[in-house]
Formats: sequence, C-alpha cells, structure tokens
Amino acid sequence: MMLVLRLISFDLPTAFLTVLEPVADANVFLSMFMIGLYLELRLPRQDRHIVFQLLTLRYVMGLVFVGLFYLLPIEPLAKMILCLLCVTPVPLFGVVNSVIAGVKEESVGVASSISFLISLPLMTLLLLLLGPTV
Repeated sequence: MMLVLRLISFDLPTAFLTVLEPVADANVFLSMFMIGLYLELRLPRQDRHIVFQLLTLRYVMGLVFVGLFYLLPIEPLAKMILCLLCVTPVPLFGVVNSVIAGVKEESVGVASSISFLISLPLMTLLLLLLGPTV
C-alpha cells in the first residue's frame, strides 16, 4: 500500500503524520526491548564450539562479501545496502526453521542472540567507515 502511495507521489497529511509520530518513535524502543527480552546466553559447554563455528563462518564470509560489494561499480546507495545486509543478525525465520529442522533450540537461540550483539555495532561501524566514501 505504501509503495503504491509513494509511486504516485501521494503525500500523507501533516495531521495524520503528527498522530502517528509517537507510535513510530516507540517502535525503536519496542524493537530493542524485544531483543533484550529474548536475549539468552546460556549454552551447554558441548554446544559452544558449534555456535562459535557458525558465527565465525557467518561474519568472516559476510566481511568477505562486504569487500566484494564495495569494489563493484554500482550505485553508492545500493553498495551500502548490500554491505549492510552482509552483516545483519541471524533472522528470526532462520531460528524458527532451524528448530523445525531439528537443531537444538539452545544453540540456535544463543547464536541468534550473539549475532544481534555482534551485528549492531558492526553495522554501525560499516556506516561510519563506508558512509562518506560510498
């Protein structure tokens, strides 16, 4: 719906935006609250190696792709978006599908939680480092 409004260059009335502003401002708080609520860092000792391997592979490959995308001759905005997508946290869908596939819930939950803790500063760092040059 919003895409259609944007494509036809329809601007929402200021009064409508004023009413929605508190809800939009609360969205950031609620997102951080949900991350904190589900942050779980307890993991049996035998599963730590698997989580470490998973996260190492994910972020090493992500940073390799950041380097590759940075070198591509594409629009700066598209380049920045692709670089940020390479280091995003493990998505919730991945957690749900992994549990359905039979992976231990604890391992998937801890990997997801740690990925949020790694990705948020890493994405900020990429914005700071690549923003002015892209």
